[in-house]
This record gives sequence, structure tokens and C-alpha cells, in this order.
Amino acid sequence: LGNVRLWKQVFEMCRDLPFLCNLVSTTSSKIMDRFTLDELVGGNLRLGTVNIGVESLLRGYKKNEGKELKKLNDRLQKAGSNVVSTFIVGLDWQNPKNIWEEVAMLKALESSGYIVANLEMQPGTPLYNQYKKEGRLLDVPPELLAFYGYQAFRHPHFRPGFNDMLPLLDEINDELWKIR
Repeated sequence: LGNVRLWKQVFEMCRDLPFLCNLVSTTSSKIMDRFTLDELVGGNLRLGTVNIGVESLLRGYKKNEGKELKKLNDRLQKAGSNVVSTFIVGLDWQNPKNIWEEVAMLKALESSGYIVANLEMQPGTPLYNQYKKEGRLLDVPPELLAFYGYQAFRHPHFRPGFNDMLPLLDEINDELWKIR
């Protein structure tokens, strides 16, 4: 939905489709504010599910600066759209204690769903290049750089590999998916 002008045109062109079509999209809270609810769900092409990257609630995420995610979630959910919040575990400042503060904040958003994943090392990205320069990357096959639950770098508070990250992700998912 990043090209707002184009998507507004698409929603308008498809407003009176002879069938209902639910769109699933990943975007940011800042992009969502550029659409009205009528544009998103008022026609037969409608936003059925949106995945909004949260990344971190304690330290913030530049794409969510100044946004009240709980209000956005409520607004979209009341209009009939599902909101999935994506959370990243393994940022340098995260530790075994503050990660649970963050999970509590994430849970308070009352999203329709959650995606929790470990920080991945994608070759060529600034973060990958920084960690490589600092000698923090593990010497592992490329497929492990972005493998769920595998920490492919040295972290100040979590042991590498599957040691800490995989069990932590499992515990976080258990907490987020408890029946409310």
C-alpha cells in the first residue's frame, strides 16, 4: 500500500466489483493514516488483513513515530479489517528482562494476530554489513542467516544459534496467543 495514490485509484476502480475481494497487505502505520476507512473497506475490494510492523515498542520504530498503534488497531478492527502486528526479537538493547515488558506492550495492542521473529541477517543490508565489520556474524551456511529461531550473530544478552532464541520465541508466542 506504499504507493498511496495508486492504491486509492485501485480501490476506487474496484469499488463495485461483482464479487467481494479481501486484500492482505503489509505496510506501516504512517501509510494507513493516509487512507480513509471508506477507501479501505467501503468497496468490494477491501482491506481484509493488514500486517503492520511494530519492530519495537520500548525503543520505537521510525515508521511508527508519533502513531498511536492501539487506536489504529481499534479503528481498523471495528471497520472489519484484521490487524497483525509484527515484532522483532534480538535487537542489541533487548535482554531477557525487558523483552517481557515489550511483549506486554505488544499484547496490549490487542491485535487480531501477531508475527514474532528473530532478527535476521540479510546479506547486503546495512545491519549485516555493520555486524560483519564488527566480527559479530557467525560462520554459518547462508541459509541459517535468516532461519526462524536461529541467531546467526553474537548478541550482548542472548547466546547464538538456537540456544536462547528459539525457546524465547516459543515462550513469547505462547504468551501472545493465550486466550484473552
